[in-house]
Amino acid sequence: MTADPPTADGPAVLYPLIADPGNSRVFDQWLSSNDDYRTADTDRSLREASFDLCIVDDEAFTRSIDDLQAVKEAAAPALCPVLLLLSEQRSDIIESDHGRIADNVFATTVDEIVAMPIRQSELEWRIQALLRLRRQSRELHTRTQRLERYEEIIQRLDDPIMLQDRAGEFRLFNDAVAEYAGVAPEALHGIDEFEFMDEATARRIDGWKRTVLALEEPVQYEIEPGFELSDATATFSTKRFPYYGADGELVGTIAICRNVTQLKEREGQLRQFERAVTGANDLIAAVDTDERFLFANPPYRAHHGIEDEDVTDMTVAAVLSDEAYDAVTENIDRALAGEEVEFRTTRTHPDRGERILDVRYYPLADDGTTNGVVAVLRDVTGNEERKRQLRVIDRVFRHNLRNDLTVIRGLADEIASQSGGDVAATAAEITAQADGLLTTSEKSRDITQVLSERPEPHAVQMDAIVEEVATAARRQWDDVDVTVSASETVRARVSKEIDRALTELVHNAVVHNARPTPTVELSVETTDNRVVVHVVDDGPGIPEMEGCILESGRGVEELYHGSGLGLWLVYWIVHRSGGHIEVSDEDPRGSRITIDLPRARS
Repeated sequence: MTADPPTADGPAVLYPLIADPGNSRVFDQWLSSNDDYRTADTDRSLREASFDLCIVDDEAFTRSIDDLQAVKEAAAPALCPVLLLLSEQRSDIIESDHGRIADNVFATTVDEIVAMPIRQSELEWRIQALLRLRRQSRELHTRTQRLERYEEIIQRLDDPIMLQDRAGEFRLFNDAVAEYAGVAPEALHGIDEFEFMDEATARRIDGWKRTVLALEEPVQYEIEPGFELSDATATFSTKRFPYYGADGELVGTIAICRNVTQLKEREGQLRQFERAVTGANDLIAAVDTDERFLFANPPYRAHHGIEDEDVTDMTVAAVLSDEAYDAVTENIDRALAGEEVEFRTTRTHPDRGERILDVRYYPLADDGTTNGVVAVLRDVTGNEERKRQLRVIDRVFRHNLRNDLTVIRGLADEIASQSGGDVAATAAEITAQADGLLTTSEKSRDITQVLSERPEPHAVQMDAIVEEVATAARRQWDDVDVTVSASETVRARVSKEIDRALTELVHNAVVHNARPTPTVELSVETTDNRVVVHVVDDGPGIPEMEGCILESGRGVEELYHGSGLGLWLVYWIVHRSGGHIEVSDEDPRGSRITIDLPRARS
């Protein structure tokens, strides 16, 4: 029989398998007067046809046993009823074994027998009874399949689900209960939580069960049980319901436990992030793809004059002035396209006036899709004002110092030209000291310039930089031997002033070397992620204090001469490039300065 049964609302479909012409004629007459039934397509074989009941007489039954059994097996566990029309003359077929017709055949193949000749009232009564059995068997099969699916689903759940009787003992449960408990499923029947859980939690659960039984209302609670046998740990959000038997009597409770361990951890992390964002001094906000705010922290709201904590009904255009909005909308579009954006802008604070903001826009992405933009704005007004103040003081200081030292130097030269002996020597010393102070002034200008600018490392060809520094040194000193060793083209990601640092190191190596022909060797090496530059000389070595300046930037406050400030400048240039310096002595004399820098990605 095919798997497509007739609809429940339509007439029942009968498959007549009647060999005797007389029986067939009587059946057709009965069927023609009854609209509740129709015949199946008998041109199709018994195994291929779709029907609700097969009516067969004794002659057809004998030669169709195999087909009938196959149809019934295919329909199982639902019933495909077979009604046998049996004449009184052939009643011996039930009692005797005609080769294939035995008791077990009737037990497995025939569901009802109607004696011939057919009495229409009895025939219809028998058919209706068999069809009711078929319908009930199919409904039972459907319910059984549904229950089996439910059981399979419940067993596959990682969250424990359990049914306990009024005494709290387990009656039904899924595998997750046994796994957490550390108890074999068959051993869980008839015990309660006290057998495998810490006593304090088990008592709490017992109290909730008693509450459900007393009030006949569901309760919800959260627990963190300790499972002594399995060593499992988890946080469960549990909902427990009253459970009633078939007669409506309250027989126990059913609990559904959801493992919320990761959710609780995530909530904790989110609370930390929330506290960090809320308590940050920076202005932090997020907008969706329509430039509508998702959130804004208190500093952002205060800066933009937003009083309401809920900003989700506000847009960027509504918060910013037209001028400010025009300045940021293009950058928002860039961030929505997946780009991290940095820029600087000026906005007016409600109470503090015009402020300079350093702005970062980051794409807000979920599963690779950008759903908005996170904005982090830092008020750098104070830093910018200090930089401007530093530049002003530096310019005034250098201008006045240079002018006064020039006058002093000129007067010392005049004294030296008009005098001799000790007076001339003293005047020469005054000139030398003035020259030293002028050099210090120039170095302080370089340091001020480096420290007042934002560090923006970029990729440079390091071997070419080293060669340029060496060439400049050869032009400056004819009696200096400067060599370069670089085996390959090397790119480092460094501050733009890196050549200034190398020049200062070469200068320091030359001017402090008393040899007739000072020697300086520059070399470049690479590793997977770093670029290493060596500056080696054959001079007297670097004093400990100056080496400390190069390696750590400390100690410059104790120095007063220009070389100290120059080495301090080298330290800051390398430090702002993401590198570090090591100083060591060479054998038999001289020093080696090793500069380790980040390598630029290809």
